[in-house]
Amino acid sequence: MFQKLVTQQRLTSIHYLGTLLVVIGMSSSKVLMSLGTMVLALVFVLGFQLKTTITAFRANKLLVPLLAFVFIHLISLAWTSDFTYAADDLRIKVPLLLLPVFFTVRPIQKATIQTLFLGLFVLTVVAISGYNFLAYQGIIGNYTYIDFREMSLFGSHIRFGLMVAFAAAICLTTFKNTRWQTLAILLFCWLSFYTYYSQVFSGFIAWLIVVFSIGFYSIYKKSKTTAFLSVILLLITVISFSSFFILKSTQLSPAKKQHYHTQTSKGNHYFHDTLSEKNEHGYPIMVNICEVELREEWSKVSKISYDGQDLKHQFLKNTLIRFMDSKNLKKDGEHFKQLSKSDIKAIEKGIANVNDQNIGLLSRLNGLNYQLTNSSDPNGHSLLQRFEFWKTSLQIIKDNWLIGVGVGDVQEAFRRQYKINQTILTKEHQLRAHNSFLTSWVSFGIIGCLIFCWMVCYYLYYYTSKKEILPILFGLILISSFFFEDTLETQMGVTLFAFFYSFFFERGQK
Repeated sequence: MFQKLVTQQRLTSIHYLGTLLVVIGMSSSKVLMSLGTMVLALVFVLGFQLKTTITAFRANKLLVPLLAFVFIHLISLAWTSDFTYAADDLRIKVPLLLLPVFFTVRPIQKATIQTLFLGLFVLTVVAISGYNFLAYQGIIGNYTYIDFREMSLFGSHIRFGLMVAFAAAICLTTFKNTRWQTLAILLFCWLSFYTYYSQVFSGFIAWLIVVFSIGFYSIYKKSKTTAFLSVILLLITVISFSSFFILKSTQLSPAKKQHYHTQTSKGNHYFHDTLSEKNEHGYPIMVNICEVELREEWSKVSKISYDGQDLKHQFLKNTLIRFMDSKNLKKDGEHFKQLSKSDIKAIEKGIANVNDQNIGLLSRLNGLNYQLTNSSDPNGHSLLQRFEFWKTSLQIIKDNWLIGVGVGDVQEAFRRQYKINQTILTKEHQLRAHNSFLTSWVSFGIIGCLIFCWMVCYYLYYYTSKKEILPILFGLILISSFFFEDTLETQMGVTLFAFFYSFFFERGQK
C-alpha cells in the first residue's frame, strides 16, 4: 500500500518541489531555503534504499572531500570547550552535509529540468536585484539607507553579489544559442549594471572572473597560443593597474604652501593642526577649522547633535570636517552654507568624502583609495579591518597550527587575541577571519585547512577534466570569495555552495 502511494514518479515530483524552493529561497528567503531542504530530506527518507544509496556514494568522487570537511567539524568537538557556539555553527553547516547527499542519491538527470531550474534561479536573482534597485531609488517601499551595503534587502550583500555574478554566468553559457538567447543577453546586461551600481567589490571580482573565463574558453577552443597570450596580456594589465592604484593611494604628493588663516569673516579664530592626517592629495585635513561656527550652523539644519555620532556611529563633527575638506572648503560658518541638502544628508549617514556620493564601482575604488591613504584607524573601513582580521588569524594559527582551536572556540580565540593585541578595533568590529582558508586553519589546524583546499580544488579539477564550463565558473566564483569572506559561515553562503556543488553531480558523472 505504502509503495503504491510513494511511487518514484511522485518522489521525483516532490524532489523537484524541494529543489524549486531552495532555488528561489537562496536569494530571497531563509524560510524557503529551510523548507526546501526539509522537503528534500523527506524525499530522501521516503525513497531510501540502502543498496542504491551505497552505489551512488561509491560512484560520486566529489562527495569524498566534502564529507571529509564536514566530519573534521565533528572531530574537532573533541578539543572544543564552547559547545553552545559549536552547536550553532554546526546548525548553519547542516546543508553542507544534507544537500550533497540528497543530490548524490537522486541527481537531476534531465538536462531540460536542470536548465529550467537554472533559468528560475536567474529570474529570481533578477527580480530581487530589481526590487533592491527600485527600493534604493525610493520608487517602492519606505526604506532608510546608510550606505550601499544595505541595498541588498533579503540577505548579505556580498553573498547576493556572488549570486548575481553566477546568474550572469548562466545567461552567457546555458542559454547561448537557444531561443532565449536575446533575453539572456538583456538579463546579463542588467546583472552587469547591478554589479557595478551595488559597489560589492567581491561581486565585481566574481563578475570579472566570469567574463574573462568565458572569453578565455572561447579563444582557447580556437587557438591555445592566442588564449595564453591573452592571459599574459591581461595579467600585465591588471598588475600595472593595481600597482598604479596602490602607488597613487599610498604616496602623498609633494607638500605645497597652504594659507592658514587666523580669523573667520565673523572674527572668530581658526584652529590648525598641520600634523593631522592627510587627505588623498597629501594635505592636512584639520586646518582652517572654526568649531564655534560649525556647531551653530549645523544645529540649524540637522536634528543630529554636532557633538554626537552620525548614522555609522562615527563622531559627526569629524565626518563634517572631512566632508568639507573634500570639497576644498574652509571649515567655518560662511563656507558651511555652501553645503547642499544632499550634502547634509550624506554627512548624517557618515559619508566623509563628497566623491563617495557617486554611484557605482568608481565610488568604491575612491573609498579604498582613502582607506589606503589614511590607515591609522581601521574602524568602519572594510579593507583595513580585513588586514586586522588576517593579522589576528595568523597570530592564532601560530599558536594552534596543528589541530586548531576547534569548531566551537573560534570566536573566543579571536576575542582573546584581540585583547592580547590591545587592538584599536571597537568590539563591534572585532570579527572573525573573513577568509575561509584562514578560518579553516584556525578552526581545524593544518589538516583541516588542507582538507578544505582539497575539497574546493578537486571540485575545480574534476569539472575542468570534464570541460563543464558552468560548474567551473561556479567554482572560480566561490574560490574568489573564500579569500575575502567567511562564505561558509552563514546559511545563505552555505546553501549557495552546497546546492550548486551538488546540483551538477549528474553532469560530472556522465
